[in-house]
Amino acid sequence: MGDDAAAGRYQDSLVAGPDSSYRQTFARALAASIRATAAVERGSPEEALAELERAPLDWPRDYTPAHFNTQGHERFLRGELLRRLGRGAEALGWLEPIAELSTADLVYLAPSELRQAEIHEKNGEPARAAEHYRNFLELWKECDPELRPMWLEAKAQLDRLSEAAD
Repeated sequence: MGDDAAAGRYQDSLVAGPDSSYRQTFARALAASIRATAAVERGSPEEALAELERAPLDWPRDYTPAHFNTQGHERFLRGELLRRLGRGAEALGWLEPIAELSTADLVYLAPSELRQAEIHEKNGEPARAAEHYRNFLELWKECDPELRPMWLEAKAQLDRLSEAAD
């Protein structure tokens, strides 16, 4: 939330202790997520992606709380960063299956649909883009008022694609 110093102190506290424990593997992954999020806030997507790429991708699933098991935030963030960096094909690999592992990851489903639409549109795949725009619009048809401009922009993009197809 804009406090890099606090984020740094928190991630440092997560990784204190012996490296061999399951807790440490999990803590290192969470610390990398915090560092990546802080880098995004600073406007450094390359640094954020590097943090995520250094993070442990797997740890003993019986140790971690269920809602952390799928690393939904980290997977969505990685896809988003890859998209921002112009690596759309790689981004799709992270965004497409976003909510397949846990209902806890459903929070990322609509934003993932929007990002997939944008990638397909940029790649010159209007039919695939339109499909993802429709999915996004359906999922967020009753979105919060502060998100309405994003919904309206997606609707306008879908309308443009539909007009171009006619």
